[in-house]
Amino acid sequence: MLRKYIRLFPIIVVVHFFGLIIPPVRFSFLNVGICPSFAQEDKTSIDDAPLDNSEPVEFDLLPIGINVEKRNILPSTLVKGAEDGTQALNFSFWLIPWEDIVEVLQLKIEEQSEESWQITAPGLVTEINPNELTRDEDLGLAITPQQIETWFKVPTEFNLLEYAIVLKPPWLGLRSNLRQYQEIPVVTDGLPLVSPPIFSFTAIGNEATFSGSPDSENNLYDDRGNLTAIGSFLGGGWFISTNQDDLYNSTQWNIQEAQWWYQGDRADYIVGSQPTFWRGEGGGNFWGLTTIQRWGFTPEKTRFGGFFSPQQRLQANDLPRTITGEAPPGTLVQLIQGFGARVVAQTLVNESGIYVFENIPIRQQSYQVKLYADGLLSNEPIIENINFSDIPELLPKGASVLTLTAGARRETIEDNLFGEFNTIGAGMAYRYGLLEGITLGVGFYNDNESFRSLGEIFYQPNGIPLRFSVSALTGDFDSPWELISRLYYNPSPNFYLSVDADRFGQRMNLNWRLSRNLNFTATGNYDDDNPYISAGLGLFFSGINSSTNIRGEIGTNDELNWYLSQRWGSFYLNHRGDSDRTDTEISYNLSGKSYFGDGHSLILDYETQNNNNRSDYIGLLRWRYRSEDRLNGGLPLWEYDLGYGVGSRGSGFYTSFSTGFIPGLTLRLRYQDFSISSSNRQFIIDIFPRFNVQNGVRTITSERDFDNLRSQGGLWIKPFYDKNGNEIFDDSDEIFTEDANLLLILNNRPIRSSLPEIQPDGVFVVVPPDTYRLDLDEAGYPFDWTPTITALAVKVVAGSYTEVYIPFVLSYTFAGTLTDEDNKPIGGARVEAIPENGGKTISSITNGAGVFFLENLKQGQYNLRVNGEIPTPSEVIIDDQSEPFQELNLKIIN
Repeated sequence: MLRKYIRLFPIIVVVHFFGLIIPPVRFSFLNVGICPSFAQEDKTSIDDAPLDNSEPVEFDLLPIGINVEKRNILPSTLVKGAEDGTQALNFSFWLIPWEDIVEVLQLKIEEQSEESWQITAPGLVTEINPNELTRDEDLGLAITPQQIETWFKVPTEFNLLEYAIVLKPPWLGLRSNLRQYQEIPVVTDGLPLVSPPIFSFTAIGNEATFSGSPDSENNLYDDRGNLTAIGSFLGGGWFISTNQDDLYNSTQWNIQEAQWWYQGDRADYIVGSQPTFWRGEGGGNFWGLTTIQRWGFTPEKTRFGGFFSPQQRLQANDLPRTITGEAPPGTLVQLIQGFGARVVAQTLVNESGIYVFENIPIRQQSYQVKLYADGLLSNEPIIENINFSDIPELLPKGASVLTLTAGARRETIEDNLFGEFNTIGAGMAYRYGLLEGITLGVGFYNDNESFRSLGEIFYQPNGIPLRFSVSALTGDFDSPWELISRLYYNPSPNFYLSVDADRFGQRMNLNWRLSRNLNFTATGNYDDDNPYISAGLGLFFSGINSSTNIRGEIGTNDELNWYLSQRWGSFYLNHRGDSDRTDTEISYNLSGKSYFGDGHSLILDYETQNNNNRSDYIGLLRWRYRSEDRLNGGLPLWEYDLGYGVGSRGSGFYTSFSTGFIPGLTLRLRYQDFSISSSNRQFIIDIFPRFNVQNGVRTITSERDFDNLRSQGGLWIKPFYDKNGNEIFDDSDEIFTEDANLLLILNNRPIRSSLPEIQPDGVFVVVPPDTYRLDLDEAGYPFDWTPTITALAVKVVAGSYTEVYIPFVLSYTFAGTLTDEDNKPIGGARVEAIPENGGKTISSITNGAGVFFLENLKQGQYNLRVNGEIPTPSEVIIDDQSEPFQELNLKIIN
């Protein structure tokens, strides 16, 4: 630094002298060029660096710093260049060590070939030819300032006063989103496997309804219900539902559904009541055996309590497609999942001007591409939406699926529990992913004494928002084909059109979002007897404390439908109507709750109805209380209604009550003195108890979890204090779940993302059948306790919970001092506790004061060693009566 000031001193003196005797206006260029603003005068950029071609400048090794803007990154490094005390000479061609630029600009290098490196900076992606770098005998691999500006778009200059090269990356201060998102793979290989039970009777529930109208002529009373049982057997889930027309008369009960369903990635097996893959032609329901065999894909996960649907199980969970486009060479293209900032893939456009992203899963996903000119993230990107409205039946290229079904139709008969089986049915169907976007299918079936053959084609071209499917049926091989077609046109998220046709007619559905607040809809249904078309408009406005939603629709038969919803703070208005009836609700939340209507509300209902040449009305003023506490399914824990109504049929009181306060029991009560269609008093009582009877009896607090067990399974996780260390859950052991959300990680995600039900006897999680990885996080460990295992593989099948016991054993620590026979501390010695019966040796190195810590010891007997020698004492015994933290002083006697 002293050298540069010695060189500048004569110039400063001369300028100062002339500045005193010559008016500054006449020589203002001196002030601009040199004095008094040193912040500008001593900088040489590439554009103004002098270059004399007649007299080549000889470069020397110069110790120069490297700055990024005003921050010095490298205080000093050797470069090759020249300066005359006032400015840099031939600055564009100075040589700067390549590895210094890599460090300063935080460049990451991916060697694609001998002539191509991909360079990634916090705000840049580009490609360079490494052969264009200079190999200098003094500096090694070197780069020029001109190459820095051309390749990396980083302005570069020389600051004489700082005696440093200054780099000005345009991405400074920019939050980088270059990091690609990669889902952490779930690896279960090599982990201890926890298997589900071979057979389980998991849950039972009985939904019962008691209703009556005591003022009617026949004094009508009704009590009916539905008894449901759920379990698992041999890896599949079983389900039985019994319809109870009379709760107290079992002869009037009949089995509504009974099914065993094994769900696998490669095959499904279904026995019992089920829908068929073909369109039903006979009456009653179908009972039989179905198997679905898949090659080259896995099916969609069955979620949210869905029953068996052959159409869903024929669909691929992921449908890989190719996303391609055009952009100028050097453009950085990022593929963004959804509308956030998650980068799932990126590429730099080469000389072809085409970018390609292959094997992108599009099912249930939306994407954007962001195009950054010159690979600079500091440039404003061009954003393009990628819209895929795929046909559910499409399969990946080369994938196939075979469905085989055989069975009979059943008619339910009064006073017959099982019903009567009559018409035999059987069929086979095969689908094959011919190309990306084209799936073909063939098959046949026999149902209701008719044999029909089947042909299918499903087509979704790339880059065209048009998709369609055609199914062809025939009664036999000689009869004409019956066509069933569906066409979808979805050019943007704001426009959706579907048209389908079969032998019964043609149907159309249009949804067009004209603007942010205006939506147009149209439906059509055409057949020879009753053609019908309707069209409507919808308006929607929203603010901080208000929202408005208005919809209106008119049809060709002069049928008019309308809907109005308005919210102003705590005030709500909902009104809907058609030519036959209207329904209006005006409410005001007295508790000031703007959403969900929690707390106390005052509500006015008004309803009209035209039926059988009679006009009826009813007006009801009521008070409602809805608790903020909710059940797992989202229903309020408490809800009360009390009101008084006046109408064309009479007047009187109305009251209702619902609660899930009693664990495992949902209770709903309603009483009214009259209704819009009757002057009789009416009451309804709904009771739905739900119990988990797997390994004891406990309640299931959520209707959602109970229903989901039909097609899903669960984990029953039991972390417990293993007081005797036998790794078995004994009667005296205690389950703990206080910090379950911190402790448990399921498939690399915190357990709370799976919506667990945390109870004193364990953590219950309902998930689709699969094999899951369960990890433990130290943040949830109880103090002084450690698990005997930290990761498990858990297999889950539909219809039951897989019980997972996680023993925690008390962790013991011994702390003390190691001394010699003269009581002097021994530092740097290795103290070891070796289990008598084998196991992990615990060790510690003493510090200068001889202090050591032996941690995470388990119950048992340990032999003590110091650098292989036997100290005094030579062993310790830990049992269930030992304190977790003890003092242990050791002595070495020679």
